Amino acid sequence: MDYMNYCLFNAANNGTGGAAIFAGQNIAGKTGTTSSNRDRWFCGYTTHYTAAVWCGYDIPEQIYLTGSSANPAARLWKAVMQPIHDGLPREGLYNGNAFHSVGVCLDSGKKATAACSADVRGLERVVYVNVYDGDEPEGTCDKHVQVDYCVTGGGVATDYCYMFSDAQIESRSLVKLTQAEVDEIKAADGFGLNDIYTANYYVYLIQQPE
Repeated sequence: MDYMNYCLFNAANNGTGGAAIFAGQNIAGKTGTTSSNRDRWFCGYTTHYTAAVWCGYDIPEQIYLTGSSANPAARLWKAVMQPIHDGLPREGLYNGNAFHSVGVCLDSGKKATAACSADVRGLERVVYVNVYDGDEPEGTCDKHVQVDYCVTGGGVATDYCYMFSDAQIESRSLVKLTQAEVDEIKAADGFGLNDIYTANYYVYLIQQPE
């Protein structure tokens, strides 16, 4: 439960739910919308009360944000919840002091290594997450493989690359994928994932296990 509280606390305090925040309480929650912004939601809670607010019309039409770009449901939530919390103690939603940060590779879901930060795409493939002792990902990244990469040619360096003094060769990381994994990603091309994730210049293709 602590992890959910942590996530929803950040969604409310550092995300789209800012209009619901008031002094004296720790608040967790999440805004929501439906197609064409015809419904606006804020569902949130403290350690004392839980409430959900929906804004909409009997005949659906678009609900515009206020001049402050705040979700109107979050503003209503605050208007109702703030008065009923008068005099109530402020209590923690999670034990933040027990968290510690762990670097996780976005491609493997395991603990990140130096190779993860050297991804040839130039993308940040390491995310730092807060966990409790014992909840760390098992094992280290087994997807990234570090290679001599020919920047000039746009691929893994071969003997041919070293024949040219002006060839730019650097230590970079590629992502190990089987052909089956590549084909699975390609099947999602309708979502634009093919161009993003299966470009030849970053895939280190390995043999499919028998």
